Amino acid sequence: DFERNGLPMQFKTPDSGLAFGSWAPMSCEDHLVGTTGEVGMLCLGGAHIFGKCLDKQTCLEIEEYPTAGSIGTALICIVAALIVVVGAVLALLVWRRRQRETKVVAPYKMEQKMRHFVTQGIQVEDMGPPPPVTNSEDTQTDVQIYAEFVRGSQRPLDLIFCIDSSFSVGPENFQKSVRFLQHVLCDLEMPTVRVGIIRFHHEVAIISPLTAERQDLESRLEHMAYEPGETNLASPLRQAGFMLHEQGSAPDSAEAPVLYGRGSSDRKKAIVVVSDGDPRDADEALREAEELKRHGVVLLFVQVGVLVRPAIACGLASTPSDEYVIQLRGYDELAGASEHVLRRILEVFLWVRRAEWRV
Repeated sequence: DFERNGLPMQFKTPDSGLAFGSWAPMSCEDHLVGTTGEVGMLCLGGAHIFGKCLDKQTCLEIEEYPTAGSIGTALICIVAALIVVVGAVLALLVWRRRQRETKVVAPYKMEQKMRHFVTQGIQVEDMGPPPPVTNSEDTQTDVQIYAEFVRGSQRPLDLIFCIDSSFSVGPENFQKSVRFLQHVLCDLEMPTVRVGIIRFHHEVAIISPLTAERQDLESRLEHMAYEPGETNLASPLRQAGFMLHEQGSAPDSAEAPVLYGRGSSDRKKAIVVVSDGDPRDADEALREAEELKRHGVVLLFVQVGVLVRPAIACGLASTPSDEYVIQLRGYDELAGASEHVLRRILEVFLWVRRAEWRV
């Protein structure tokens, strides 16, 4: 007999009794209400109880698991959030790209408040200056001009090519020079650009006078043959200057002719020399080159191979020499150099694709 929580409790021996020295297992729940576990009763000159009974624990309420519907709703929300983030990132990239493509022109003061859009491309030179500024404080306004530019047409150019036909070139490499000229012609806008061709060694041959007829040039190129000789450069430079002078000034101009220069037609003049060796007449060629440059003619040299001395070409070419002297390791690289040549001698109009005046 004992007490539990102030209440009398009692363990009972089995109905069959318990012999001396024996024991019997007993369930706690059968003898102690609200407990669990097992104890043992041992008979040794009296009943001895061993073991332990524990109070029953009530299970906590199980949390409700999310249903399939709530999981689907959460997934939809996550996907929608990702779409919004990706869309925002793409919009930001497009905006930054448009900002880089748009050139901003410095603000001007204009006569009156205005907002004007140019929707059709016009040449920059044709836009004219902004209206004059008035002294009236009521009408004087700071205006910002935003303009988006695109590539326009090529500016007028007279271009003479001098092609080396000396012994060191050889017939195979000479044909590579011909293919180089054919590549260049494909990228020129005629009749805006006029082209003449000279073949030189110790003698000079005019393959084509200065012309804007593409088909005539292509036909003359196909029939240009290789003729070996020594490398003299003064004579072809002098001949190229005469060709530029003959068609460089307008025939009806009242002004005196301008030797070699742009003249009244404001056409740029340029000479491109393709050679694989140093000229034998370097001093005389230098005098001719200086005369040409003094009158505004651009001289560009394409040096092919390792037998040339860069210092000579740098003295003959226009400045800066690192821009107007192109060095190639061999004639196999010549066709691919056409883009570099044109980039240095061609001038291109910038056209206004769209402009906006903001007051």
